[in-house]
Amino acid sequence: MIKSMTGYGRFTATCELCDIKVEMKSVNSKYMDISVKTPKVISYLEIDIRNMVKDVLKRCKLDVFVEIKAKKPITYPKLNTELLNTYLSMAQEMKKAINSEHSVSIDTLFQLRDIIDFENDETFGEQIKSLVMQTVKECVLSLDKMREKEGHKLINDIFKRLELLSLYRDEISNNAKEVFNKWVEKFKKRIIELGIEVDEERLIQEASIYAEKADITEELIRIKSHISQMKEIPKTEFPCGKKMDFMAQELHREFNTIGSKSVTVEILNSVVNAKSEIDKIREQIQNIV
Repeated sequence: MIKSMTGYGRFTATCELCDIKVEMKSVNSKYMDISVKTPKVISYLEIDIRNMVKDVLKRCKLDVFVEIKAKKPITYPKLNTELLNTYLSMAQEMKKAINSEHSVSIDTLFQLRDIIDFENDETFGEQIKSLVMQTVKECVLSLDKMREKEGHKLINDIFKRLELLSLYRDEISNNAKEVFNKWVEKFKKRIIELGIEVDEERLIQEASIYAEKADITEELIRIKSHISQMKEIPKTEFPCGKKMDFMAQELHREFNTIGSKSVTVEILNSVVNAKSEIDKIREQIQNIV
């Protein structure tokens, strides 16, 4: 199974108490990084929400937004009588100080915002808990479905590039068969330029030594194995992004080694093309869970 780390989900629900909207956005990350924003009335659900989405998504940077629109008041005003009495006492002292008979009006008292507290309906959050969590679940499943679709696109592109790597490997393998002859021609040409008599037996010995140093048989075998393993990983493992990235690094290392050993333009061109495809593969893998 393979999934992208990028996705978007949105789900809404309603009941007689409220309307609920949940949105989620996920992007690339090395780890599971979750940000949850909820109204205060359901802030106690944050840990439950984190655990739910973490179990489904495994790895990404995720932003979760939960909106609640209540259909009835969930906060109620309450008079702070202790503070009110303090203000009234102060008003009496002020009247005496300035020898005034002026009384304090209700309108004046209402301007004192701090004498009115607002209390939440403590039962509201508990009443909507089940619906909130169900909405979160539906939203994360919606996002995960989108990530799965994106994952199919990514793996199809990666598999196409792996086929190209196989072709470049075959090109290198075919051209490697001519390495010995290339060294023979190179030494022979140099000897003739120096005006020295050509010793065919010695020439073959020297060419064999250099051809052996440039032998890339092991690298070609490992490349073939790595490509085969990369094709199997998404079929058997989840998450698989980190392992596929490791295999891509190994492929790059093998082609790099071939490039350092090679003397023919044909092989070097194939190596350059292969490394370019590996870079593109690694870019795609960075978005895989």
